[in-house]
Amino acid sequence: MVGIGCDIEKTQRFKGVIKNREFLSNIFTDAELQYCLKQKSPEAYLACHFVCKEAVFKALSSMGERIPLKFIEILTKGRGKRSVRISTKGMPRAYRIFVETVITGDLAIACSVAEKNRK
Repeated sequence: MVGIGCDIEKTQRFKGVIKNREFLSNIFTDAELQYCLKQKSPEAYLACHFVCKEAVFKALSSMGERIPLKFIEILTKGRGKRSVRISTKGMPRAYRIFVETVITGDLAIACSVAEKNRK
């Protein structure tokens, strides 16, 4: 079974929420916030991580899974390479999740594919 999810957001939308720590802490992990907020354009990185989370959420939702965004962690490996870690019991082994992102102009775009592992 395979699920697909996509999301798109304007990066400028996240300029206004950078100071809203309650909103940020409800969506992002501490590690994600640390990474995004130290970047030259933190709003672009927050938007990118947000669309990744939404794309993963949609891919998993299409297969009947409901995971809060806070439990979907986007890990950055090198320049633009992202992977996903799910911090809910049993989920990391249940699915293989892939995510790709693009930041272009003032838009952050992400697509995700989740594949249920065979037992």
